[in-house]
Amino acid sequence: MVRPPFRVTEVIYYVTDLDSAIREYVDGFGMTLVEREDWGFALVEMRPGFLIGLMENKHSDAEAGQLAPPRIGVQTSDLAKMRDFLSKAGFKMSSILGPEGGTQAMNAFDSSGNALFFWADGTEISGESE
Repeated sequence: MVRPPFRVTEVIYYVTDLDSAIREYVDGFGMTLVEREDWGFALVEMRPGFLIGLMENKHSDAEAGQLAPPRIGVQTSDLAKMRDFLSKAGFKMSSILGPEGGTQAMNAFDSSGNALFFWADGTEISGESE
């Protein structure tokens, strides 16, 4: 089976207060705010090409009162194909969230419980071939 193409896009940190986290990373660390979404996500850039996603913890799979551990963001052009590939390889996964035709996401978990955050927005990844 051929693995669907993907690229690592960012490291994701879950935060309890998105506004405070943005201030801390932008004002405190001197990073640049690249994007902010109303649903609870922001993207900051440490240096060109090195991105950190800040996501409200309420969007994680952590138990109440616990902060989810960081995870790597991975973009793929076809989330359903990636889910099928990972399922056949024995990974545990969350449901795919998000509207069909829009940005969708899911988590895949390795045997130690570490999560990779896979997402797709319909964009073809540069240089990929099927």
